[in-house]
Amino acid sequence: EADKEYSECTSELLNSVDNYALLHLDISWCYLCLRNPAQIPDAERRLRLCEQSFHKSYGPNLERLMAIKGATGNEAALFMRLHLMQGIVLFHQNKRNEARQLFERVQSELSGLKLDDDKICLLLELGYTNAEARLGLRAARGNIEEAEELICRKRREKDLAREKNRVQLKNERERIKLGLCADGQQYCEPSLVDKLVKMGFNHSQSVQALKMSNNVVSEAVSIIHDQPHLLASSSRAPSEESIAQVASLGIEPELAREALEKCPELERAVKSLSSMSQSPQASEALAAASASAMSFLENFHKKRKAKMEKEKQAFERVSEGLIDNDLTDDHLDVSLAQEEQFLMEYLSLLN
Repeated sequence: EADKEYSECTSELLNSVDNYALLHLDISWCYLCLRNPAQIPDAERRLRLCEQSFHKSYGPNLERLMAIKGATGNEAALFMRLHLMQGIVLFHQNKRNEARQLFERVQSELSGLKLDDDKICLLLELGYTNAEARLGLRAARGNIEEAEELICRKRREKDLAREKNRVQLKNERERIKLGLCADGQQYCEPSLVDKLVKMGFNHSQSVQALKMSNNVVSEAVSIIHDQPHLLASSSRAPSEESIAQVASLGIEPELAREALEKCPELERAVKSLSSMSQSPQASEALAAASASAMSFLENFHKKRKAKMEKEKQAFERVSEGLIDNDLTDDHLDVSLAQEEQFLMEYLSLLN
């Protein structure tokens, strides 16, 4: 499925990221693990595309990667796996000399990527995870002090990303709470509301003016100064949707409209209905309708609150997963045991 979706992307986009290369590398690795010789032509094609993409993303000698991340040790493991599979493809194409040359190169790369078990144990004793220890040591080329510094930096980056995500989530909830602007496309921006409040305008006016001006501060200020009647009108005129909501509770539409004009919030509107002067019979009926309405609203609010909390938790889980994927580099955490096993197997076949 991912392969199909990537095929819809432009070549410019595919050349700017390494995900596409990793997809080809992973599919080719699956072919190898399944020992499926029928897929060798497809594997050859994918490995060629992978190499081209790696060179464009990282640089032919990983110079772009070094400039961005300051280390190349972990990505070097991907190149080692690429070269290993390229050698295996050459072997099955009966190009034994070329295969041998690549396998010798892989041997050298693999030797440089192997880690000292004692250093891994030391980092584990310091409280770091196995993955952190491997990635840190490989990025630091085995230097344990540099590895610990890299691990700590990565943790700080993750903490900052989580905090940034928390603030973004809070702002998004606030936008939804404030409601849509007049264009129906964007939500009222909380930061702009705060800006107007700091300028001396009250919160309610600021929200209404920003909604009417589609978040254009200068226009919102002009509305508050020059056309305050629009804000009053806006606050008194209930929407047809709000009227329909109250009317759906069994209350006369005109009565619902009057209540909503007095207090726009649905809960307050229903409460206001019971205090309006009517005949005793109507008052009793209205009191019963109000009680029923309030019961409905309470249940509605409970369900809405539960739904919002569920959506919030889901969003936080997804966001946390994205942060972890972006900063943990799980795809680079390989033990190299399988790679070494395949290398030894094919070297023995060459001898």
